[in-house]
Amino acid sequence: MVYFGRKFFSQRFKKSVSVDSVGELIIQREGDAVPIMSLSSGERQLLTLLAHVTFMPRINAGIIIIDEPELSLHLRWQETLVGQLTRLNSSIQFLFATHSPEIIGENKKNALRVNR
Repeated sequence: MVYFGRKFFSQRFKKSVSVDSVGELIIQREGDAVPIMSLSSGERQLLTLLAHVTFMPRINAGIIIIDEPELSLHLRWQETLVGQLTRLNSSIQFLFATHSPEIIGENKKNALRVNR
């Protein structure tokens, strides 16, 4: 069983997310199954992103461009998003277009400010 998203889902919402041996996504809260459609839009968005990053090939993975990742994401998730994604798959280059200073966080040296 593969576990991912622990930092995000267990931190505030006490949920666990895993993929079993046949590839089925398992979401649980306090031992009870949680249907995907009962998750918030931010949780579903984050879950999709984490799945892509987790299961993307490690060799020559490429670039993922994410436009306004802060939409529907809890502030704490915004603060840890970049670090968690790069730890999950270091072979991916991420490009974020954001208005959120929390997304940039400690990555100011890698940020480019664009004005109109």
